[in-house]
Amino acid sequence: MSAWLERIWYPAAPPGLPARLALGPLTLASWVFRAGASLRATAYRRRLFKVHRVSGTFVVSIGNLNVGGMGKTPVVIYLAQLCARRGKKVAVVTRGYGRRARGEMVLQPGTASSAEAVGDEPLLISQRCPTATVFVGADRVRLVERARDEAKANIVLLDDGMQHRRLARDLELVVIDEAAGFGNGHQLPRGPLREASSALRRADLLWLQRSEVANLPKLPSDIPQVHALHALASAIAPDRSVHPISAIAAQKLFVFSGIARPRGLLENWRRLGLRVQGARFFADHHSFAPRELARLEAEARAAGASILATTEKDQVRLPQGFPAWALRLEVEVIQGMSPLLQALGFFTDGNRQG
Repeated sequence: MSAWLERIWYPAAPPGLPARLALGPLTLASWVFRAGASLRATAYRRRLFKVHRVSGTFVVSIGNLNVGGMGKTPVVIYLAQLCARRGKKVAVVTRGYGRRARGEMVLQPGTASSAEAVGDEPLLISQRCPTATVFVGADRVRLVERARDEAKANIVLLDDGMQHRRLARDLELVVIDEAAGFGNGHQLPRGPLREASSALRRADLLWLQRSEVANLPKLPSDIPQVHALHALASAIAPDRSVHPISAIAAQKLFVFSGIARPRGLLENWRRLGLRVQGARFFADHHSFAPRELARLEAEARAAGASILATTEKDQVRLPQGFPAWALRLEVEVIQGMSPLLQALGFFTDGNRQG
């Protein structure tokens, strides 16, 4: 997502009449998109399109309504770690956006790969969840079957699965960023929504990423909610060693990233008191060329920054040894652990919490 598109989709104030007129073509296109999405949803609801159920494993879809930047990957990592700690054999199925290799790929626990081959998000998930097997590819029905048969997974996390209606799921978890909300409320391309907000009715569980500034409309009150903090927890050095945030908190940072919603990232980091001297942003899942990395180092020096800083998802796309630190997000569930564990089929009444 580009910065100008982010300003349109997540405006600081409602646009005036001239802006609305200028955005007229996008509005018309969004009506066409909305009609197509509605027809597709109706076809699945009436079983005109076949829905495939994979027996023998528990499928959890982790998705959202917005395009990009809503915090799904930290949720997938958290759930994979949670399920593994509770004795589950976990697999993650993901498309692997931005990868260059074709065909299906499997990241076995403890094996190495590259972001170019499997995508940055699958690689990060594999690194953070070393006991999980990550399956990457387009045919997610087939990949869930492979996860069941090859990895013997008894729980499969379907990354970005809400709109993948071809595969039946046992649990539909929808991630919502309180700070972003649903943007301007429009569907693509006028706004960030892949479906209308009424699609939340399909959810079994709403995962709310808490924020000091909430921009959410009213949510369905009969769907259980999990409230979680997605907080910066540590700093990853260029050699991939892990340090407390205090290791760079006093340093002057030059921030760069290729993720969705870069403006939101910058605002959050500054709100946390990090000393950001300058920034440059690229398209989501951007593959950094050597000349771009050299220019980033030069821009950081010119801005008076002592450290190049990026996200952990970006860091896995950087060449080994490039002098950039990454900030790692960790998830803390602060409310709703009980319905979460119950939805995942875990505890008995004797060990309920939250």
